[in-house]
Amino acid sequence: MWQANKGIIIGLIVGLVIGYIVGASWGGSSRVQEKSDSGTEKEAQEPVASDETISISDQVAGQLVTVSGLTTSEPTWVAVREDNNGVGGDILGATLLPISGVQSDVGVDLLVPTVSGDKYHINLYIDDGDQIFDNRLDSLLENDVIFNVI
Repeated sequence: MWQANKGIIIGLIVGLVIGYIVGASWGGSSRVQEKSDSGTEKEAQEPVASDETISISDQVAGQLVTVSGLTTSEPTWVAVREDNNGVGGDILGATLLPISGVQSDVGVDLLVPTVSGDKYHINLYIDDGDQIFDNRLDSLLENDVIFNVI
């Protein structure tokens, strides 16, 4: 019996190994990239002054944050961050606005849901041209808007 199933078992193991390798190299990459081993995001540069504006109201807990209004002057990432004692903490999600101008009802899908009763931050980053969010390479703008989750 072992001899009869030996080929099937070896084929199954080889298939699993190949599947793992292909899956790891294909990467189900997230648009948000963690930047440090300590679990906190690190900014590569000081915030840059800007004329961009952000309008947001209190949000319902969940995996989507809707920014009611934005004005941008170039392709910009809208990032949602946890609150860390009044300062932006880990980035929970980001979305790219590839076209500048006035925009409304911009949704930001989150990798981690917001929690009722907590505060969060909206930060804008000017894209460095690759259309991949990287908080070390994309320029953080000075505006930081805090909102509540109800």
